[in-house]
Amino acid sequence: MMAATALALGRPVILFGMGSGVAAFCRSWSGVPEHVPGEAGRLTAGVAGVEVLRDAVQEMGAEMMVCDSGLKAMNLAPQDLVEGVRVVGLPTFLDCAATARQLVF
Repeated sequence: MMAATALALGRPVILFGMGSGVAAFCRSWSGVPEHVPGEAGRLTAGVAGVEVLRDAVQEMGAEMMVCDSGLKAMNLAPQDLVEGVRVVGLPTFLDCAATARQLVF
């Protein structure tokens, strides 16, 4: 939600997934723990689900990256990711985010 709001305000956004968080950038959500019940709870509450938000921020121009070591640790491959997600190391992410006004972990 924070990324979508920042984009709506015209701010640039970089989403970076590390560790098990890289699964949220995959075509299949099967590797995201508790995704199905959590998503159902959000939708029942009338709140946008994480898949909808991910797709929306990507459409609004967010740059999306995942950590190369996280991808390997999750036994995933670049072709498992949604289109447009870059596989990079932490140095590349930190370089891209060097002028960021906010970092959220």
